[in-house]
Amino acid sequence: MRRMGLALALGLLVAACGGSGGGATPDGGDGTGTEPGVTASPDGGGGGEDTGSGRIPSGAKLRIFNAYADPDGAPVALDVHAAPWVLEGAKPLLSVDYGTLSPVFDPTVGDEAGNMFLSAYAKGETGNGNEVFSDTETLKGGEVITYVIARGTSTMGNGRNGAIFQTLFDPTVAGTDGATPAPGKGRVVVTAAGLDTVLSGDTSWYASFGKGCTLGINDDEMGRSLVSPGTSGAAYDLDPGTYTFSLHPYDSSAATPECAGTPDFTGREVPVESGRVSLVFLYAAKPDGLTGVAIPLSAP
Repeated sequence: MRRMGLALALGLLVAACGGSGGGATPDGGDGTGTEPGVTASPDGGGGGEDTGSGRIPSGAKLRIFNAYADPDGAPVALDVHAAPWVLEGAKPLLSVDYGTLSPVFDPTVGDEAGNMFLSAYAKGETGNGNEVFSDTETLKGGEVITYVIARGTSTMGNGRNGAIFQTLFDPTVAGTDGATPAPGKGRVVVTAAGLDTVLSGDTSWYASFGKGCTLGINDDEMGRSLVSPGTSGAAYDLDPGTYTFSLHPYDSSAATPECAGTPDFTGREVPVESGRVSLVFLYAAKPDGLTGVAIPLSAP
């Protein structure tokens, strides 16, 4: 049995000197990407490099799922700014609690070329070099982007861990690169970016969307996609419907895996729509707290 995987874009934030760094709730939530625990600033003003109300609407739609927790497992809310870094007194665009998906927002751009700057801090913190997350994109307008953010291993200026993040574009939007689902199918991408900071990277699973192991888009009976902590994803094209997602341990001795035993994780309902793309993001604050969230990547 060959082990296979499908890579997606993965960003790792590292500490830098003199510049920027590099839903559903796990308890009681429904796992479909609802929005409790999110607060927004009406003016979207920032500080440091941010030009505040002078910024330009981008025409893009962006959301952030926050899976960033401290090494002891304490959840951390994130303040999101439309700037690569901010100073004391800056007002965030919005704040996102741990285990929640933000509402859709326009990140704005800083110039006519469409350059977007985005950063996130632990709630209430500011300062050049203290941002746990920072990213820039050149936007054309119309993009639908989802970020998932978890704790990484780098150290920021204030001693806090930097974040590891994954940027996922909706490939069904015209002009966006990326493969779309097969005709009549919906696609589900499974990713575990950052999970290896909490769980052993030696762990691997087969994914199941119902009965038995599910074949990924590049799989056959001799080779199955695997999901492991820290991997950036595997993709599955499914008929429209609602599926129960589960993870079954990889068994190197099985010629053909069946996913018939007790799963390591199950119970997350994943809706699949024809021509649209969804994400299952796996995360944990502590080693015994593996959970997941289903997020539609296609335009809300």
